[in-house]
Amino acid sequence: AAAVLEEGFAVEGHRILVCGMLEGRDPETMLRALRADRFDTVITCTPTSPRALPADELALAAASIGTFQSATTLQLWSAYNVIANRGNYVAPRLVSAVVTPDGGRRVVDAPAPRRVVSESSAARVDRALRAVVEGGTAEGLGIPGFTLAAKTGTGRMPSPERVDTSDNYVWADGTYHYVTTFAAYFPADRPQVSITVLLFDTPPGSTGATTAGPVFSELARLSIRELAVVPSQVAAPNSELIRSQPARATPADGEDAAGSPGTETDDPTG
Repeated sequence: AAAVLEEGFAVEGHRILVCGMLEGRDPETMLRALRADRFDTVITCTPTSPRALPADELALAAASIGTFQSATTLQLWSAYNVIANRGNYVAPRLVSAVVTPDGGRRVVDAPAPRRVVSESSAARVDRALRAVVEGGTAEGLGIPGFTLAAKTGTGRMPSPERVDTSDNYVWADGTYHYVTTFAAYFPADRPQVSITVLLFDTPPGSTGATTAGPVFSELARLSIRELAVVPSQVAAPNSELIRSQPARATPADGEDAAGSPGTETDDPTG
């Protein structure tokens, strides 16, 4: 919360609401009375009282009335990876090893995965994400030969300037501007690749399926070719968690395997 506050106060005109609540009050009613939907950022906290309403319950109430909840693409991607990894959180990384000036290679240890959601809960969410592709908003965006678990997202962006006193989402041009997302992992039965696409300021009428979805499809097909991902109907040995540590790159012909001093990097999705 401290980092969010520091970042928020650094932006001129950025409206932040920090609130906590005691049990016995209807959180949605109270948030509406506070006009929480007119703030750019809503931070919920748990008061120091035995009657305190947990911050996560208050956050759910805030989300239900349309408050703008911001998250980075990396945070969103990591959250979907928890479901792909059967409830385990795997910290994302870009660097797998450091190459020293003398050609040595020092592997950077990855943090151990930790459980943040029960396996049964993750399985239920996984089934729901598969249904989105089979007959929901992502229908038609599947990849032949691969089971896909996905979710589309479409939301209005708050206007950077106050144009309409009754609607913070109306921009100076009189229209709504949108942020759209498409997050998915595949093959859903043994996840190997996870991709999240987040697009800002997409045209009116945009949806996650029509804007971010095609970008995902191109990235997914590229991943299948580059990583040699085996189709769902073909048995693959050693099904593992989506890697937090990138695969070691194979040197091209004529290239020194040690490379030049620096770091080895790769796509963090594995």
